[in-house]
Amino acid sequence: MLGFFLIYFIGKHFYTLAEKNSKLKWIYALLGVLSYYFATFLFGIVFQVIMELQSKPDYIENMSTFYLGIIAMLIGILGSFTIHFFLNKKWNSKKQAVEDEINNIGRTSNLE
Repeated sequence: MLGFFLIYFIGKHFYTLAEKNSKLKWIYALLGVLSYYFATFLFGIVFQVIMELQSKPDYIENMSTFYLGIIAMLIGILGSFTIHFFLNKKWNSKKQAVEDEINNIGRTSNLE
């Protein structure tokens, strides 16, 4: 049940970010949810490969599912937060560049 709330809030944050920046809202909400699952999936693969390289192939099988779930959830949140941060930074820098260009055009036309 906690997973559904988490997915909802991740999707909602991406949706409002896209809405604020006049982008495709549902596409970016889906991107947020997929980034969560992709980060969790990638963590699982990397973790298992590291355990195999350390000659501990049964480590995940013997690990508590509760702790493994918490770690995977935190990694997923971190992955979606990272994508959200970079999208926000990229879109704000583009907005700032457009605003600076508009301000520079306004200044040059006033001087003439």
